[in-house]
Amino acid sequence: MADDVNTQHSTHWMPTAGGVLSIISGALGLVGSIFLLVFGNIIGSAVLREFFPSSAWQHWGWPFVIVGAASLFFIVVDILAIVGGIYAIQRKYWGWALAGGIAAIIASRILGVIALVFIALSRKEFK
Repeated sequence: MADDVNTQHSTHWMPTAGGVLSIISGALGLVGSIFLLVFGNIIGSAVLREFFPSSAWQHWGWPFVIVGAASLFFIVVDILAIVGGIYAIQRKYWGWALAGGIAAIIASRILGVIALVFIALSRKEFK
């Protein structure tokens, strides 16, 4: 009986740590994604003009479409990492917390992997 109490308390910190790491990963990714959305089109157009000066792509607006679509995808992934981290801290909806951990891997590699491992190992603590 004493062993059961010790094993329960030994993993009690994992969902909280995984959730915090997932939120940090999503927040850092969100800052980068918003920066990409705001300044990526300018940088993409400059690079396109530099390396492909005779290309008609720059007149069609393709850098805006490509960078905009990529940054919007990453914004959605970053928000999923934050929401999953919140659910992990609350120890509710393990599936959403796990999806947030996977999204945290996309947002920030190392922090996301650690968050996902902590969330996956603490499955029994979720409602």
